[in-house]
Amino acid sequence: MLIVVVLCCKVSFAQYNFYRLKAGLGGGATMAFTDVAKSNISPAFSGSLDFNITPFVSAGIEIQKGTISAGDSIQDPHKRFFKNSYTAIVANGTIQLGQLMNIELNSFLYKIRGIYFGTGVGLIMNKQSEIVRTKINPDGKLYTFPGLDKEMELMVPSKIGYNYEIKDRWNYVRYVFFIEHQFNVAFGENLDGYHDPESKFKNKSPDMYSLTSFGIKYTFGPEGIY
Repeated sequence: MLIVVVLCCKVSFAQYNFYRLKAGLGGGATMAFTDVAKSNISPAFSGSLDFNITPFVSAGIEIQKGTISAGDSIQDPHKRFFKNSYTAIVANGTIQLGQLMNIELNSFLYKIRGIYFGTGVGLIMNKQSEIVRTKINPDGKLYTFPGLDKEMELMVPSKIGYNYEIKDRWNYVRYVFFIEHQFNVAFGENLDGYHDPESKFKNKSPDMYSLTSFGIKYTFGPEGIY
């Protein structure tokens, strides 16, 4: 009985003081999952601004700028290759394990409280800085690959990551180092710049890309109590 009372008191007085705003910068690498074979690893960078609803739940805006690339103009059987210098604007939300568990009663849960999941919706602005638009068919005729070099499409991200927090002398989280893997589904056919009919190229799934990144976020602004 005494143990139960002590545990209840511990839970009752557990409190988090936190800043409501969080600004971040990150960098990493993308991989394309499109109709073009042989995805290439390409660089990308991001900036974000989040509002912390609780210490473990946030909503915000992220801007990505980078390259998505796949194919090989020499070794690909159809000579297809593209390099998409894209920009994406994403509204998303995340929730950490700390929101879903009583982390005060277990040291292991406390250590993994920064694991998070998230999703949202956004727009991706595709811009093909390099792309192979034609090839010579076996019959000697020139074939032009249909598609757009510039196009804006709706996209939906899903992400998983880990936040490692650094507190200041007042015990507020001030810096957050993160590592994240994000998978993005684009609702269109111009992520790779190719939109060939299915009679020529199989096309049974939407264009997608991943972004694996790491970076730092800085918390500031009005204070909250949780």
